[in-house]
Amino acid sequence: MKARLFVLFAIILLVAVSACDLSTDSGNPPDSVIFNLDSGDYPGEIVVRLTAPANQIPSDIYYTLDGTTPDLNSTPYNATTGITIPDYSQSPQVGRDVTVKAVLYYFDEPSDVTTKSYRVFHWTIFGEDGYHQHSYDEAVTWHTQGQFPASPYNLTAGYISNAGVYFVSEMRGKMWISLQGGHAWFFMGANDPDLFIHDMAGDIAGFEIIVAGNDSSGHPYVKYLENIHEVNNIYNLTWNVALDADINGVLENDIHSIGTNGTGVYVVGTVSNELVRFTSANKDDTTQWIRTTINSGDSRNSFEFIEYLGTNDQNQKVWIAGGGRHFPLSGGTAPGIIYRSVDNGLTWNPDIVDAAQWFIDGATNGDGDVIVFGRNGQIRYSVNHGTSWNSMSLPGITETVSEVTYGELNGVGRYAIIVGGNKVYYSQGQSFMSFIQGSMTTSNSMFVLLYGY
Repeated sequence: MKARLFVLFAIILLVAVSACDLSTDSGNPPDSVIFNLDSGDYPGEIVVRLTAPANQIPSDIYYTLDGTTPDLNSTPYNATTGITIPDYSQSPQVGRDVTVKAVLYYFDEPSDVTTKSYRVFHWTIFGEDGYHQHSYDEAVTWHTQGQFPASPYNLTAGYISNAGVYFVSEMRGKMWISLQGGHAWFFMGANDPDLFIHDMAGDIAGFEIIVAGNDSSGHPYVKYLENIHEVNNIYNLTWNVALDADINGVLENDIHSIGTNGTGVYVVGTVSNELVRFTSANKDDTTQWIRTTINSGDSRNSFEFIEYLGTNDQNQKVWIAGGGRHFPLSGGTAPGIIYRSVDNGLTWNPDIVDAAQWFIDGATNGDGDVIVFGRNGQIRYSVNHGTSWNSMSLPGITETVSEVTYGELNGVGRYAIIVGGNKVYYSQGQSFMSFIQGSMTTSNSMFVLLYGY
């Protein structure tokens, strides 16, 4: 009898010890949640999956996406679906810039909180009447995201700040912003209904956004964004005027393009062969703007794009600016032009003069490679900061390329182009040699192509 009691006591003791082992060791918390993806930047939609360590199954996992510390009252993790980023079908929406915090409970004991942060980069394209589409697989397939709440006239320019804020302008001075990767938009109203916004740029290192254009009389202007205010979910932009022809009298014709080197140097181009360099430090003092008038043979030539190519092997800061006759169908033989600067935009010299071409847009990887598109798919490209140029055409593309953009993530880059207004082609990596048509289906004319998160 005593032997039986001893065996029973031993079994009870063993069960008690095992229960202690199943809970926690010496008061230590359970091991933390395991994430399938590390923190980082990703080129498309991702699914984050959470699991418990093998020795702590079954466990209950809870998570948050709003920065708060998870507990038993937080969202329970669904192992079947995982956490899709972004996921705009959820309420609240899961955006493209997300911090996931997760905790597991093992026999009612919480683990330490594990935190991972993700940014999902994607391509966005905008067109007439405010239609916009997104691609989460590097410009291969496209999905209609919707339409702006009110139909604009014509979208003309866009920019994504390093804070992930999207800016899109409509011709008559109107501005739209999105803080959700282009999925929810706020209408900022008109800066001035008589002003035409043609282009915008911003410092990569900061939050300074500069817009350029002209008023209804063709007088140029430059404005810069000083602040974004939010009160009760209503956003307002504060703009300051850097240049106004009626006030400053520096320029007399439309500004059509603006570029930045990302560290405070800007160059604007007009429709009358003028390039003007200024810095963010002196943008309010137009006597300090460096103005260059290009003698290209026709005063109606327009600089349609400006790109900073980076620093070459001689430690020179290289820019290009190009275009052609602003009204190419009005007759005449005005040449297409590409000018180059090797002194950070102070002086300019012609690189290419092509009597049969009109250069529409260009893009660069910022490390010496640059591609420039003309009418009917004609291409000029350089792989050495514009020291030499090559010509090529895209097989099967006979329509005009209206926009080209370069996007890079984790050292992997790609060019995308708008062709004929309603088709998008993408390059195979950074190669200029071939472009493949993406699966976009739209009858709307698309104007603005951006890459960011």
